[in-house]
Amino acid sequence: MRILKVFCGLSVLTTTVAYGALIHRYSLNTPNQNPVFWTGMAFAILVGILSFLGGCFLLASRGPRP
Repeated sequence: MRILKVFCGLSVLTTTVAYGALIHRYSLNTPNQNPVFWTGMAFAILVGILSFLGGCFLLASRGPRP
């Protein structure tokens, strides 16, 4: 069961890094100054941070405690 958590945690972290790269590329290539765009970008960054934290917690968990 531990190896499954490690694989899941690594896949979440890998996906989060790819997601962050896509957000960075999209924000650089879009000359949009619309506040709605930046609100959506802030929400996307928040989702990326929460995903990263979830992957870290998944890797750091030790399983059920008695």
